[in-house]
Amino acid sequence: RVNLSFLVINCRSIKNKIHEFSALVDLVKPSVILGTESWLEADIGDNEVFPGGYTCYRKDRNAHGGGVFILVENSIYSSEVYVGTGACEAIFCQLIFSNNKVLTACSFYRLPDSPVDAMTQLIAMTEAVRTDCLVIGGDFNLPNIVWSEQGRAIATAGRLNQEMANLTDLFALRQMVMEPTRGSNILDLLLTNQPHLVRSTLVVPGISDHSVVICHMNVEHVKTSRGVARRVYNFEKADVNRINEGLNTYYTVFETEAEYKGVPELRLSLKNKICELRQRFVPSRILTAREGRSKPWFSRALRSLTQKRQRLYRNYCVMPTLVNCEKLKKVACELKKAICIAKETFTNSIESRLKDNPKEFWKHVKRNGKDVLDIPPLTSSDGIVHDDIAKAEKFNQYFSSVFTTVIPSDDGDREAVREEIGDMDDIVMSERGIESLLQGLNTSKAGGPDGLPNHIFKLCARSLSPFLKILFITSLNEACLACLPDDWKNAAVVPIHKSGPRNDVANYRPISLTCVACKVLEHILYTSIVEHMNRHCLFNPRQHGFRRGLSCVTQLTEFTHDLAYALDRRLSIDCVFLDFRKAFDTVPHSLLIGKLNSYNINPQVVSWVAEYLRQRSQFVVVSGSQSSTVQVTSGVPQGSVLGPLLFLLYINDITEGVVSQMRLFADDCVLYGAVACGEDANIIQRDLNRINQWCLRWRMQLNLGKTVFMSFTRKKNPYAASYAINNNILSRVLEYKYLGVNYTTDLRWNTHVDYVVAKAGKTLGFLRRNARNFNKDTRELLYKTYVRSVMEYACVVWDPPTARDKIKLEKLQNLAARFVTGNYSKDFSATRTKDILNWELLETRRRQLRLKFFHSIYHSTVGIIRDMYIMRPHYQSERVDHSFKVREISFKTEVFRMSFFPRTICEWNQLPPSVVGVLSNDDFFSLLD
Repeated sequence: RVNLSFLVINCRSIKNKIHEFSALVDLVKPSVILGTESWLEADIGDNEVFPGGYTCYRKDRNAHGGGVFILVENSIYSSEVYVGTGACEAIFCQLIFSNNKVLTACSFYRLPDSPVDAMTQLIAMTEAVRTDCLVIGGDFNLPNIVWSEQGRAIATAGRLNQEMANLTDLFALRQMVMEPTRGSNILDLLLTNQPHLVRSTLVVPGISDHSVVICHMNVEHVKTSRGVARRVYNFEKADVNRINEGLNTYYTVFETEAEYKGVPELRLSLKNKICELRQRFVPSRILTAREGRSKPWFSRALRSLTQKRQRLYRNYCVMPTLVNCEKLKKVACELKKAICIAKETFTNSIESRLKDNPKEFWKHVKRNGKDVLDIPPLTSSDGIVHDDIAKAEKFNQYFSSVFTTVIPSDDGDREAVREEIGDMDDIVMSERGIESLLQGLNTSKAGGPDGLPNHIFKLCARSLSPFLKILFITSLNEACLACLPDDWKNAAVVPIHKSGPRNDVANYRPISLTCVACKVLEHILYTSIVEHMNRHCLFNPRQHGFRRGLSCVTQLTEFTHDLAYALDRRLSIDCVFLDFRKAFDTVPHSLLIGKLNSYNINPQVVSWVAEYLRQRSQFVVVSGSQSSTVQVTSGVPQGSVLGPLLFLLYINDITEGVVSQMRLFADDCVLYGAVACGEDANIIQRDLNRINQWCLRWRMQLNLGKTVFMSFTRKKNPYAASYAINNNILSRVLEYKYLGVNYTTDLRWNTHVDYVVAKAGKTLGFLRRNARNFNKDTRELLYKTYVRSVMEYACVVWDPPTARDKIKLEKLQNLAARFVTGNYSKDFSATRTKDILNWELLETRRRQLRLKFFHSIYHSTVGIIRDMYIMRPHYQSERVDHSFKVREISFKTEVFRMSFFPRTICEWNQLPPSVVGVLSNDDFFSLLD
């Protein structure tokens, strides 16, 4: 049991005092920090500026300066209290203790010359969160307030002074700071309605021109440790030879057992043997996940110096003399310098090992970019959930609530096998093929619920492949006997945040972690099923998701070409963007098996998939804590190998009978067609009805709140249609983000360019703040990896024709050139610097990327059907034209002329034969200038 300690601090730009702030927090170790004048912007993440071990609540000012925040130790359950969005710079949060006591803390900042409204709003906000125990701290900028001996504000002339007196009187607050905090004035205050709980208040030098206030209160709470102890194996020091010897010796026994044991027994036998060998020949130790960010640069010398500073700080708290203060300052200064040197040394070391150990480097870079490492307290109808086990249960309840249960009559609702489909080949297992899959495992990914990580399978790939071959063959042979191992049908589910508030379980998607051995078998089945589907051309040609040679870019290219082509012919296009509700989680298992049978999938494989899906179970893991196990009655496991393919097969026939154009990327569907009159709109409406009937038949649901439509047109008075599904009128939108690209009704790219520049600029700002100490080559690598990749995503589709958009994008690259070279002088020349860096204009790169993509279409290395867009020219001059010339596409409008195919075909035809004739896509790209 420990008492609470508060730190009230005016930072005056914390991003410029990160080390000083961290050192102060490390010295004082406060339970709660009430901070003002943070001077932060929304694009600066919490982890960039605040030390680990705290939950952060902050309110940034829209303009320059200001800003308040509260940091609460992670061992204390806390949650933000929302009390309006007024101009008052104040933020409230609740602290919940193990004895069910609640304390409300507030951080408040008032501008020196601000009107009385700020104080009036603070009173209103405090009234809204009235509580038994209240602490308000911050910079009030009220030097003329007269305080009584009891800490009450005495009402004197002036409305500000009267409002301050009202605040203390209305809520029985007492002011605990009686020493000046800036000059001779008491500006930084700490008020509480429980003054008898305050044990001590101390004013000490801070990190700005304000002193800080340290307050200790007799509010006992039990520190809860969220660390979960686990055994960690060091596979880099494993005795691999001894493990392989043990496996090879055991193989004869396993081979004999396979003659009379089933798959569950064999799998358990192999698992036990692997665990035994791992225990004997792989060094391990027990680790507990500690609160806060890891500090790999923190050495023993730094720990010793930190402990010395702590001793001097405790002496100073007991005897705040000038001598003790000077001793403390001296050691604190030494520690600050030592930390800077240690961080710089560590940065240089991981930077020098970039080629040898890139994983450690990228882990270091990404660490500061993660705003929230843990799931925050969750809001629910029962209140706020803080405990990790309770969070896991909430997620499990939500994820399982979307499961569907199919009535028994659905078992017979199966499509007949199409007579024209040939038989699927038998599954071929080979030890070499299994070994290759094991060698390709990613050891940075987590293992499954059986506790066997990827490392052991990859290290012993050759020795384990014979075991797995027997296990897999037996599994396929016995699938019809319903005897797959339970571990293979169980999944550890990790909640992954999508978007929106992080305290809402609805804003997370479930990702399943399954057993490694099962995933290897899934890979083998996946390959065989895809080969069968491709051989018989069974995949829906409009589906670009999860298919080799197809991607978001191929989907967007064809979709945008259709739109631009229609606008060029003065047509109006209505597009309906369909959104399925929890599509991957609601697929009925029995109906899915019927779909597999209809495609004449090998019966042995169908039986295995049916058993794989039957009586599946899952549990949710949050910060190492597990929920109870629930049955999975529907859906395909997200995070598994077969899951995406099974979903594609299930949704494969959704376009049957649809007259309008329809394109799919997994469950992202868009339906569109030209609309000039009511009959055209009726065609789209009838197609929507067909899709809705398909959903009813196959137990899928459309999210009508997110299903919208949009009209692309250049007409002044286009036909205004409306569409409905189940009598629900769809909303019309003027802008829509589809597969990461923002579309507007006129098919211009200003909006998307603004979005890209803002997103890439935010990332560049992060790099400038966190990677400025790296060398030039590393900074250039970071720019190309994190910033330029954002500016060039799907740029073959939206390459802007206007000077305005080109300049906006190039300006950002000019800023990046400053960052890479570290040249922020006034005489900086962007053109000269980019020449030195050998950087091309982004406009030039976009042209090259378009030509590279066209080259892949021309040579059929992507899934776009070449003959739909590329045709032989009407005339080809032997003297002027190269032999790869393509027929140019006529156009009437600038929108279509500057779209991908018409624009790029003209540029392709102008390339020299020595370049255009190169077959390798990468070699072709390198020759473009």
